[in-house]
Amino acid sequence: MSEGSNDVRGARELDSLALVQALPGGRALVRSPVEPGAIAFERESEAIEELRLFLAATLARARSAEHVARHALPIATTLHAVRAELRDPSLPRRIQRAIPIDVPCVVVPTGPDREGARDAWLLFPTLAAAGWVAAHEDVEVVAKREAARLLAALAPTPDARRALIGVAGHALEPMRVPLEASSDATSAAERKRRAQNEARKRADDLLRTVARPLHRELPEDAPPVLGRDREIAMLTALCATPETARVAIVGAPLVGKSAVVHAWIRRERAAGRAPRVYQTSAAQLVAGMSFLGQWQERLRRVIDAAETLSAFLYFDDLGDLLADRAEGSVDLVSSLKSWIEQGRLRLLGELSDDAADRLETRQPGFASLLHRVRVAPLERASTERALDAAVAWSRAHAPGRAVPDDAGRVAILDLAERFLPYQPFPGKALRLLDEIRAAEESEARADRAAPIDAARVFRAFSLASGVPEALLRPDRRLDASELRASFAARIAGQDEAVRRVVDTLCVVKADLAPGDKPLATFLFVGPTGVGKTELARTLAAHLFGSPDRLLRLDMSEYADPSAAMRLIGAEGGDGLLTRAVRQQPFCVVLLDEIEKAHPSVFDLLLQVTGEGRLTDGRGRIAYFHDAIVVMTSNLGATHRAASIGIGARDVPDDEHYLRAVERAFRPELVNRIDRIVPLHPLGTIEMRQVVRLLLARIEQRRGLVEHGIALVVSDAAADRLAVAGTSEHYGARALRRHVEDTLVAPAAHLLARLGDRARNAVVRVRNEDEPATKAPPLVRVAIDDLVIEIERGEGRTGRRDVVELEAITEVRRRAQAWLAAPAFTDVRARVELLVSEMSWGDVDERDRRRGDVPAREIGTLRTEHHRLADPSDRVITQMRELESIEELALTSVLAGRGAESLLADARASEWALRRALGRVFVAPLRADSIVLLVEERGGRTLDRWLLPLLDRESELGWVARLHLEGDRGDEWPVTRRWGPPRTIDHARERLARDDRASTSVILAVRGRDAGSLLAAEAGLHRWKHGERREHLAITVLRTEGSLDDAHWRSTTLVEPRPRGEIPARVATVRDWDLPTRSLAIVDGRERLAIDAAHGARELEAIVFEHLWRTGGGQPASAVRGVLDAPSDAETLDEEEAS
Repeated sequence: MSEGSNDVRGARELDSLALVQALPGGRALVRSPVEPGAIAFERESEAIEELRLFLAATLARARSAEHVARHALPIATTLHAVRAELRDPSLPRRIQRAIPIDVPCVVVPTGPDREGARDAWLLFPTLAAAGWVAAHEDVEVVAKREAARLLAALAPTPDARRALIGVAGHALEPMRVPLEASSDATSAAERKRRAQNEARKRADDLLRTVARPLHRELPEDAPPVLGRDREIAMLTALCATPETARVAIVGAPLVGKSAVVHAWIRRERAAGRAPRVYQTSAAQLVAGMSFLGQWQERLRRVIDAAETLSAFLYFDDLGDLLADRAEGSVDLVSSLKSWIEQGRLRLLGELSDDAADRLETRQPGFASLLHRVRVAPLERASTERALDAAVAWSRAHAPGRAVPDDAGRVAILDLAERFLPYQPFPGKALRLLDEIRAAEESEARADRAAPIDAARVFRAFSLASGVPEALLRPDRRLDASELRASFAARIAGQDEAVRRVVDTLCVVKADLAPGDKPLATFLFVGPTGVGKTELARTLAAHLFGSPDRLLRLDMSEYADPSAAMRLIGAEGGDGLLTRAVRQQPFCVVLLDEIEKAHPSVFDLLLQVTGEGRLTDGRGRIAYFHDAIVVMTSNLGATHRAASIGIGARDVPDDEHYLRAVERAFRPELVNRIDRIVPLHPLGTIEMRQVVRLLLARIEQRRGLVEHGIALVVSDAAADRLAVAGTSEHYGARALRRHVEDTLVAPAAHLLARLGDRARNAVVRVRNEDEPATKAPPLVRVAIDDLVIEIERGEGRTGRRDVVELEAITEVRRRAQAWLAAPAFTDVRARVELLVSEMSWGDVDERDRRRGDVPAREIGTLRTEHHRLADPSDRVITQMRELESIEELALTSVLAGRGAESLLADARASEWALRRALGRVFVAPLRADSIVLLVEERGGRTLDRWLLPLLDRESELGWVARLHLEGDRGDEWPVTRRWGPPRTIDHARERLARDDRASTSVILAVRGRDAGSLLAAEAGLHRWKHGERREHLAITVLRTEGSLDDAHWRSTTLVEPRPRGEIPARVATVRDWDLPTRSLAIVDGRERLAIDAAHGARELEAIVFEHLWRTGGGQPASAVRGVLDAPSDAETLDEEEAS
């Protein structure tokens, strides 16, 4: 073929080349440039060896020397990446585009002619074609022309097209092929080597059926493992010889056992020793083995294969070997024990401390064969270094992912140390980092690479744990008056009790409570039916986000001597209390009627309230540091009489109940209670409040809601119920029974008598001395001067469940119309095309070093894909959720249940869909910066629009700078009305002053979609409350970069308008009606139900509605016009030029 193709007759070896394409996961495609059909797929070195052996066997059978000589490629052979364009005619013309690809071309020079010039062969292995280039022609030009011609004639199938898209990243590797006269003349050494290679390949194939080749799949690059040098050195020493290569790595979950194994593999690989490690499990070893002797035979073959390769079997959960299996009597431990004793098995396994104890107890012989490497938890300082190293590695190797800043890392460590007591360092800090990053990356952020600050760490942890940010963050205020009002809305007549509970929460907020105790320990004392349990339930709902966080134990059930054992568990078992607290550490533990518990329970409470911890029957610790313990008691509530006699005085409630508690409980328990909170008997006024709460709950009962029946109770009737139901001894419980007997039961009898005629009726309750309505009742009954009448009427306006179902269906139909708009369908089509283009773009780092990968183009495609796919995927998710809600609503209606809660879910999902669509509609614009002039035109409207928007800066991932009117700074021109750029904190401090006058600011914002979202806000904003009007004018000054001198000289920034003047020819884009909590957008024909206080929070949803109403679903047509319009400065320049 060339000068380098020397005479191969009589030669024993032939020098050739292999075309290597590295793939993700460590594999490679290796092919012969001369025979493209000869392909090997394996790790690079093994694939080259397979191709070499294949060519040796093929060339041994060759009948001509010419066929053999074709494979003798000269040293001067080079590889070129020829850029060509691939088109897919199956795509719609609207989105069809040329995809640039790199086609590998092997250039094989021929011998020189008389003038020393060389022609060359052009080999295109991936296209299975060849060409010729003359000496006087340009190789690159001819190769590009030939590649284009071949691609046009090829018309590849979709599979072939995807393969061509991913052909980047090739290299030529030398390969020496042995030549033999015939296949019978193969030397004994070669036959032996081939047999060994075949045996090793069969062994590898067998192990892959039950295990994962960790030594191959483990990536080279990973965060460094710090603080584990001793453990890694021990593991290295033990695994160095077959006699000690049976190691158990013991430690708590998340302590870093797997990291030690992975670090050992990488260090051995770097030292050139590269151990073979196959990760498997007990389930994989016995999967599908249902007949007698099957699993034993498989295990024997697996052990033989591992021995052939001198490989380790690695169990990431060695304790799983002890699990009972459905396959019958499967004793893997005994079988493995015999192989270890024979020295034929190299074993690595991870064990938790509990699993190690079980192994010692159940299989002491097997356990004695294992050498142990204990991995202990790291200290906080070492964990901090590990966290810093992980963040630094992420910055270097994954620059597109968000990482925490210094304050964020400190917050992660603090939260992990304080709120995750059951997990060890460093695992709990690193896992918390991963969870927070995942939560941040799941949101629509302008710049996902922006640092994660402490505020975002606290927010993500609050959402996951249910602990309010107000208790996590020192900078968040906890308003005691607001907290008391929230409690008082649900607890009637117990203001003093609520105050004491709130005061204790303020102590917790200020971090003044001891860290080694529960957050708080309360004892609620008072008569029955005064709200003790309801106060605990309200505490759980407010502090942890849900009343389900209340763990209630009735202590009357724990009055026997075995009560303590049931709470903590017998030996080796789980306890009811300890298990519940371990599963949900953020809770309110309610011990109801504590005085009825057995004395042994009080001994447990000493440990809980004193040390905040309790050990169960299995030796595990349950921590109460994140829980509030509430005990209730009726002590002192019965037989309390007024003091009599000369000089007698009434004993205050606090003193009275404290005496009762001290008589009943041991002093050491009383001293551990933070607050003894007495709850007073309810009077008539409080009972009236309770009646209204009861009536509101009755109106929501299923029978009334489903039949559209309204309940109307007059104030006089409610007062009569409160007075008649008041009981000094039984409190609200007696009132509840009285309402059930006097109102609910008679009304139920009347409704049952009416049958279908009761639909959409009105149940009216009044006193007998009150006037009746003009409409004659269908039925009536009088009980104790209380009249219950059922009248015809609209009730709840038709059958409520059907109305709710129709409303949900309407929401779904509206959403389907949104998704059918070109603004969305075009984006989804583009996303699918990007996926196709990137399908073979993920190549390993070695390919990038070769320089054959269009990394810049792949990065551009990934960036565009991320911008478009993230919001459009969230749209699809929300649409599916809406469809699921509609199906559930239909099922609920058919089953006779209402759909009110599902309607609320549908509306919430609709707003989430609007927010996602807002991002989708503006994403193609790629407008990530903008400069706005924001002017108050009557009223402090910056407080309404700008300040709430700035509060979302971190959430949106934007960076904002503000020029304040009248501000001055060093080296800043004094002629400018607006000062130098300021940070948000500086600007917020000035704008929040109570004494400031109307003003204006220049707002410069950078971040994903900042330009397109805020451009839609340009225009006049109006807030109305009765006759009062307040305005805000927003003008786009620039859509790229910052303001230059020409912009500062523009008419808009030089000639100020009077404060009260409304800018001419400026459209009203937002019209807020404060009393009705509604918003009109642009045309004002239809108003959105949204509170003005939530305008900034719903910015994306409002922009979507703006674009939908102005553009009819076309891609961001309205905003594009704003962005394309020349600014005042540009207009000024044009006028000066003319």
